[in-house]
Amino acid sequence: ANLKAFIRKELLSPGEPAYIKALSVAIGIFCGIIPLWGWQTIIAITLSLSFRLNKMITITTSSISITPLLPLILFLSYYTGGYFIGDIPSFEARQEITLEFVKVHFLQYFIGAFIFAFIAGIFTGLFTWGVLKIFGVGRKKDQISRN
Repeated sequence: ANLKAFIRKELLSPGEPAYIKALSVAIGIFCGIIPLWGWQTIIAITLSLSFRLNKMITITTSSISITPLLPLILFLSYYTGGYFIGDIPSFEARQEITLEFVKVHFLQYFIGAFIFAFIAGIFTGLFTWGVLKIFGVGRKKDQISRN
């Protein structure tokens, strides 16, 4: 019920243009993935205030690093870093992730996390904008009354 109410109030309300809502989602997703743990929400709030975005949408979407999604985010960040550094990882089913493994591959993960966050932010922002435009959310009231 809370998620439905949030979506109805923040995303589907006609008060803001669709591009503001989509940019709020994109910035939130970007901030939620970047590897600056403990600072993600503060960065999201700062960017939201700086660009005059929807603060609730930005803060909510920056909370993407929840426990069920964290392994996927870490893997995709590491894999993305390998792709851009030129060291595509191969995974064995029983490969142990030790402290030494993390030390050796940290830069790959760190670079990959920023690139993955940027790509995920753009994708989710464009997707949100498209969905909002399809459903006519964010149009001015006078445009809606003409239809």
